[in-house]
Amino acid sequence: MLMSIFPVVILLNGCEGGNSAEEDQVQLRPRTEIVAQDEVVHYEISNDANEVIGRGVLKTLLSADGVLTLVEEYYRVGETEATDTIETQVRRVDLTPLRGERVVKQNSEANIDSLNYNWSIQEFEDKEELLRSYFVRSDKTGQDERIALARQENVYANSSGIWLWRALPLDIGFKTNYMTVDSLNLKQQRVVLTVPQEESLVIGSKTYEVWRVLVRSGRATRSAWIEKAAPNRVLRWDNGVTVMTVLE
Repeated sequence: MLMSIFPVVILLNGCEGGNSAEEDQVQLRPRTEIVAQDEVVHYEISNDANEVIGRGVLKTLLSADGVLTLVEEYYRVGETEATDTIETQVRRVDLTPLRGERVVKQNSEANIDSLNYNWSIQEFEDKEELLRSYFVRSDKTGQDERIALARQENVYANSSGIWLWRALPLDIGFKTNYMTVDSLNLKQQRVVLTVPQEESLVIGSKTYEVWRVLVRSGRATRSAWIEKAAPNRVLRWDNGVTVMTVLE
């Protein structure tokens, strides 16, 4: 059975869709330049008992063709080789997804199965013979699965959430929503973001002024702490299972 190693992305659950009439407050318009140059951010990962169980490395790579490559690498304590690697390519202009891949290495002691697949956004004719965008996932055997993406709005890759949130014009009372697709479970769900307050976050010997961002999908609500000053990194992310905190 595959167990999520260090799930940084949103844990999708509940029914698909959402009450857009209730949630549609501010149209999602991410900034086009979330980073000015290649970036590497290191994190410590702990469990609900505040025990350090691993570390994460998040990379943002710019290219001249207008594509951002977002890389997540997760390591178990004491290991130098990544257990879980996720790569997501998005358009720099609006952070909408293009393609990606995920590789999880087997660890029988931790009850983790291997996983290896890639995905891309492709267009096909639907039943009405109209072109529609699909999320297509292919495993290492060449087997494809696909789902039609929601119409009339952008759908973002679940794995790009950490980058998407920091690209928004956050402020107290800010609220917006968007549709996301999860590459592992091939599910779409509406995500609602709200900013109830600003806080001072102490990490080691440093104090940061941050926005406290609530991330809701289905019945689950998670918390992200995003620094107010540039480059607006996610300094802490609590997904309900693990907590990821930036290392300086």
